[in-house]
Amino acid sequence: MSFQPINPKPFLQSLVSKTVIVKLKFNNIEYHGTLLSVDNYMNLLLDKDVKEIDITKNSNEDAVTELGDELFIRCNNVLWVSEKIANDDTVIPSTTLPETVADEVKEESNDADVEMK
Repeated sequence: MSFQPINPKPFLQSLVSKTVIVKLKFNNIEYHGTLLSVDNYMNLLLDKDVKEIDITKNSNEDAVTELGDELFIRCNNVLWVSEKIANDDTVIPSTTLPETVADEVKEESNDADVEMK
Protein backbone atom coordinates (compact mmCIF):
# COMPACT_ATOMS: atom_id res chain seq x y z
CA MET A 1 0.00 0.00 0.00
CA SER A 2 1.41 3.38 -0.95
CA PHE A 3 0.73 6.59 0.91
CA GLN A 4 -0.84 9.43 -1.08
CA PRO A 5 -0.27 12.78 0.66
CA ILE A 6 -3.11 15.28 0.42
CA ASN A 7 -2.52 18.99 -0.06
CA PRO A 8 -4.21 20.78 2.87
CA LYS A 9 -4.62 24.14 1.08
CA PRO A 10 -7.53 23.09 -1.16
CA PHE A 11 -9.19 21.43 1.85
CA LEU A 12 -8.94 24.61 3.91
CA GLN A 13 -10.09 26.75 0.96
CA SER A 14 -13.17 24.51 0.64
CA LEU A 15 -14.06 25.31 4.26
CA VAL A 16 -14.16 29.12 3.75
CA SER A 17 -17.63 30.49 4.64
CA LYS A 18 -18.53 27.26 6.45
CA THR A 19 -18.84 26.59 10.17
CA VAL A 20 -15.68 24.88 11.41
CA ILE A 21 -14.14 23.52 14.59
CA VAL A 22 -10.48 24.35 15.23
CA LYS A 23 -8.65 22.35 17.93
CA LEU A 24 -5.49 23.91 19.36
CA LYS A 25 -2.30 21.95 20.06
CA PHE A 26 -1.16 23.19 23.42
CA ASN A 27 -4.34 23.16 25.49
CA ASN A 28 -7.83 21.72 25.44
CA ILE A 29 -9.44 24.64 23.65
CA GLU A 30 -11.66 24.38 20.59
CA TYR A 31 -13.00 27.29 18.57
CA HIS A 32 -16.34 26.93 16.80
CA GLY A 33 -17.13 29.56 14.18
CA THR A 34 -17.33 30.56 10.55
CA LEU A 35 -14.05 30.49 8.63
CA LEU A 36 -13.59 33.83 6.85
CA SER A 37 -10.22 33.29 5.19
CA VAL A 38 -7.03 31.25 4.99
CA ASP A 39 -3.69 32.63 3.81
CA ASN A 40 -0.70 30.95 2.14
CA TYR A 41 0.75 30.04 5.54
CA MET A 42 -2.57 28.39 6.55
CA ASN A 43 -3.33 30.99 9.23
CA LEU A 44 -7.06 31.07 9.97
CA LEU A 45 -9.45 33.99 10.41
CA LEU A 46 -12.77 33.20 12.10
CA ASP A 47 -15.87 35.44 12.08
CA LYS A 48 -17.44 37.29 15.02
CA ASP A 49 -19.69 34.36 15.95
CA VAL A 50 -16.76 32.42 17.45
CA LYS A 51 -17.24 30.36 20.60
CA GLU A 52 -14.31 29.20 22.71
CA ILE A 53 -14.92 25.80 24.28
CA ASP A 54 -12.71 24.32 27.00
CA ILE A 55 -13.27 20.58 26.68
CA THR A 56 -11.71 19.83 30.09
CA LYS A 57 -14.54 21.53 31.98
CA ASN A 58 -17.51 19.37 32.91
CA SER A 59 -20.19 22.05 33.01
CA ASN A 60 -21.39 23.29 29.62
CA GLU A 61 -22.05 26.78 30.98
CA ASP A 62 -18.48 27.23 32.23
CA ALA A 63 -16.92 25.60 29.19
CA VAL A 64 -18.37 27.89 26.50
CA THR A 65 -17.17 31.49 26.13
CA GLU A 66 -18.60 33.65 23.36
CA LEU A 67 -15.96 35.91 21.83
CA GLY A 68 -17.11 39.31 20.60
CA ASP A 69 -14.64 39.92 17.81
CA GLU A 70 -12.95 38.21 14.89
CA LEU A 71 -10.35 35.62 15.83
CA PHE A 72 -7.00 35.13 14.09
CA ILE A 73 -5.34 31.77 14.74
CA ARG A 74 -1.71 31.35 13.77
CA CYS A 75 -1.07 28.16 11.81
CA ASN A 76 1.46 26.60 14.19
CA ASN A 77 -1.12 26.56 17.02
CA VAL A 78 -3.63 24.39 15.13
CA LEU A 79 -3.85 20.66 15.79
CA TRP A 80 -6.75 19.98 13.43
CA VAL A 81 -9.61 21.65 11.57
CA SER A 82 -12.94 20.05 10.76
CA GLU A 83 -16.22 21.17 9.28
CA LYS A 84 -18.99 21.30 11.87
CA ILE A 85 -22.02 19.27 10.86
CA ALA A 86 -25.27 21.27 10.90
CA ASN A 87 -27.87 20.31 13.53
CA ASP A 88 -25.35 18.11 15.29
CA ASP A 89 -22.65 18.78 17.88
CA THR A 90 -20.54 15.81 16.86
CA VAL A 91 -17.49 16.10 14.64
CA ILE A 92 -16.30 13.63 12.07
CA PRO A 93 -12.51 13.61 12.41
CA SER A 94 -10.71 13.99 9.11
CA THR A 95 -8.49 11.02 9.98
CA THR A 96 -11.40 8.55 10.11
CA LEU A 97 -11.68 6.41 6.99
CA PRO A 98 -15.07 5.33 5.64
CA GLU A 99 -15.83 1.70 6.44
CA THR A 100 -15.38 0.52 2.86
CA VAL A 101 -11.95 2.14 2.62
CA ALA A 102 -10.96 0.82 6.06
CA ASP A 103 -11.98 -2.70 4.99
CA GLU A 104 -9.91 -2.40 1.82
CA VAL A 105 -6.89 -1.25 3.82
CA LYS A 106 -7.29 -4.21 6.19
CA GLU A 107 -7.53 -6.63 3.26
CA GLU A 108 -4.44 -5.15 1.62
CA SER A 109 -2.48 -5.30 4.86
CA ASN A 110 -3.48 -8.95 5.35
CA ASP A 111 -2.38 -9.76 1.81
CA ALA A 112 0.94 -8.02 2.42
CA ASP A 113 1.48 -10.03 5.62
CA VAL A 114 0.85 -13.26 3.74
CA GLU A 115 3.26 -12.32 0.96
CA MET A 116 6.03 -11.40 3.39
CA LYS A 117 5.88 -14.73 5.25
